[in-house]
Amino acid sequence: MSAHYFDTFTSASQFTGSNEKHISGLSMTSASGWGKDHLLACRVVVRQARYNILPILSPCSESSDTTSPVEIVKFVNGPDHIQHFERSEHSLVRDFGYSISLAQTWAALAAFKGNRDSQRTQQSIDPSNSDDGNRSEDFNADYDSLMDTESDGDDKFGIMRRPAREIRPSRGSEFVHSGEMQVGSSSPQAESSQDASSTAHIDNAEHHLRGTVEDDTLRLLSCIIRHILYFGSPQDWKNMSAVVEFRDLKLQASAHLPSMNKSINAIDDGGLCLRIQDEGFFTLLDDRVAILEAKRNFDSLEQGKPIISDECLAQMTCEALVARSVSSEPRESVIVIHATQNYICFLEFKISDEYIRDLGLESLSSCITVVATPWYDLSSVSNRKQVVLNLCALMRWGGARK
Repeated sequence: MSAHYFDTFTSASQFTGSNEKHISGLSMTSASGWGKDHLLACRVVVRQARYNILPILSPCSESSDTTSPVEIVKFVNGPDHIQHFERSEHSLVRDFGYSISLAQTWAALAAFKGNRDSQRTQQSIDPSNSDDGNRSEDFNADYDSLMDTESDGDDKFGIMRRPAREIRPSRGSEFVHSGEMQVGSSSPQAESSQDASSTAHIDNAEHHLRGTVEDDTLRLLSCIIRHILYFGSPQDWKNMSAVVEFRDLKLQASAHLPSMNKSINAIDDGGLCLRIQDEGFFTLLDDRVAILEAKRNFDSLEQGKPIISDECLAQMTCEALVARSVSSEPRESVIVIHATQNYICFLEFKISDEYIRDLGLESLSSCITVVATPWYDLSSVSNRKQVVLNLCALMRWGGARK
């Protein structure tokens, strides 16, 4: 059995004995200070099944979302040529005719694919530039080995994995058009947590080698989501009466627990918001249609598969609790878009009115239920399709309309 909370606590019946905690006995620090005990005290249950599309979004999903308009099809298919990962953002727009948002997307993905930014990557993994020096030390040996060894493996775009110190363009003979790459996508039905992830094996040393700063993950997430919000259904129309937009602003908020006279504090990494048109002007209606949580690296990889750590899950739980408490919308679910480098997943935190009412009381018996998709690799055609399907459904669920 996995030692991680995410794969272990799947039923309310497990909150007994040493797993029975109370929030009154814990330090109510900010979200980044939460851990396993907070998850136990909040009675967080993680469903074992993984769904290609979050069940709450599934009724809003349409299979045609990935087949039109042309800008969405271009995003799904990937760059026209693998060497475009070595180009400047300016060149992608001016010389190769990509739309601005798509050029920004491929330029942002190049931070984790190809060798265009390898010099910066080396600089960013220096312990003095890391927000976690110990983590840098953990992979120094693997990094040195990787720098001295040339890999024969190809990734899904046909990019040869080279030591980061080598900066040379990809050979034309190495190119495989992304539209021809096939990565096994999962079935529409729920799958077990053992085999649901659509990501291929992730090499730990290369994963940390590719790790730059959290802002690079946020930049890629921003570019991809914005592109889909601009062109994806249902927002592929002019003169929308309500639109879902990307929110760069990181919101800080507090949720007060009257029963304990304490507050829970959290700050997200941005999110999606809903604006409605009123007499020709757009005003903010909901600033938390979804919230974002970005990380520089995976804290844990098991047999090449990413695992959400206890600390990361606890942080997202705190952020979801605060978002649920301060939301102006009467929804019982909070959607979190979680990303690490070029990997993304969607999570739903179900938090009932009863739970909010009883949080902090000894009599708390209800739970927070977490439902998640697999991890999606943004360098995979089939995985990008799933990202489009989830985001288009999220727009409809969030209130976008003509």
